[in-house]
Amino acid sequence: MGCCRDFYRLQNTSLLKYFSFFLICFYTNFFFTKEILYKEKFYKSPDDLASYLYLSRDFEDLFTITLEGINNKQNCEFRIPFVEKSIRASFQKKNKQFTEFLYQSVRDCKVNYPIEETYLKYLIEEKKFDEAIALRNKIGDKSFYFRFLEERLFINSRRLRHDQNFFVSLMQNSNVNSGFSADTVNLYGIPFEVSDESAPKKGIGVKYVYKGQSYGYLNASSQLRVNTYLSYEDYEGIESDKLTPFISSELVFNKNNMFALGLGITSFSDRTIYETQTISYMRRFHQSNIIDTLKLSLGNVRSPINEINSSIYKNLGFQKNLNNFYLNLGYTKNDTAFGFSSYKEMDFKIAKTFTFNWLNIKPFYQFKKRNYESIWSIYGKRRTFVQNYLGLEFFNKDKLGLTISKSNNSSNIPIYDNDVDMVELRFNIDI
Repeated sequence: MGCCRDFYRLQNTSLLKYFSFFLICFYTNFFFTKEILYKEKFYKSPDDLASYLYLSRDFEDLFTITLEGINNKQNCEFRIPFVEKSIRASFQKKNKQFTEFLYQSVRDCKVNYPIEETYLKYLIEEKKFDEAIALRNKIGDKSFYFRFLEERLFINSRRLRHDQNFFVSLMQNSNVNSGFSADTVNLYGIPFEVSDESAPKKGIGVKYVYKGQSYGYLNASSQLRVNTYLSYEDYEGIESDKLTPFISSELVFNKNNMFALGLGITSFSDRTIYETQTISYMRRFHQSNIIDTLKLSLGNVRSPINEINSSIYKNLGFQKNLNNFYLNLGYTKNDTAFGFSSYKEMDFKIAKTFTFNWLNIKPFYQFKKRNYESIWSIYGKRRTFVQNYLGLEFFNKDKLGLTISKSNNSSNIPIYDNDVDMVELRFNIDI
């Protein structure tokens, strides 16, 4: 009973409480039953009794049984529920020494998350930020409450947070070179036979993706973020390896408003195809509104190899979560130096995630349609473009994923009319 005297001076506790605890031990250890008799009443499990004592605020009896369980080295199945409720009560009573003792008392058990989350909250309030960050890294993202505590930790400590992920994917692509199946192409009204090199080529490749984010809180509602993204696709035997680095900075000046600046490059086979600069503003609304999120973007795209692909674009996007269906609607106006390559685009995307135990299944569909401004004289027609992109994604909490997708690009100009079937197996590697 040393712990009782040290922490709560329970030396005057009545014999009835010790007799009650004797009955608890008797029923749990000798008869191996999960039911517990306490004060002439049966409880189905240690958790039921601990919850009853906690909710009725009978903290003295709760602490007595918990400490006796610790001193008598009861098994973890018995100790964990009582320590979980006791550590909450001790935290409420602001007993620092007892709170730390309770957490240490179950280190030999597989500690459940409520105990660790309560102790994490205690460390944050006591400004023990080094210990709190170490415990946060150990727990991992397991609940909404954990994410709330994590945010509170970095707000209070003003520490920089660094998150990063590295993905490796194995891909099977039915059209690596964006080829098309037409036999002839009419240029200025004259038919030309298409070479075999323009036919779709299948390929198996590897994709490497790195995502990193560093950010710090300026105050309770403002953040400054720096994001990095690097993607590299390598298809064996095909000179179409794709490299896409992108970096952006974001200023979140309250929870509903954000400005962002971005810079990126897209290159194929060590040859830069696009250079992109973007500026955007995002506004988040309450879910009771017609839309959840509004995003405005302005971008400048420069192509060192083809002036047709250089443009300035404006984008307006809307997002809405409707009964767990995620809806995206966008409008883009893309202006180039030429009318035949300038267009207005509407796009729509819908997705929904279904959870079955350890497996998540996410079907998705995206539709895009472009209206080009003028006739392309070399082909003698105004270009049309419609894209249908659909797929199915399987993933679990360990971030092992499989994505099966099909993209159909329909156009009246053969070189832009093609299909792409993709199978991607993704692995997340902790770094």
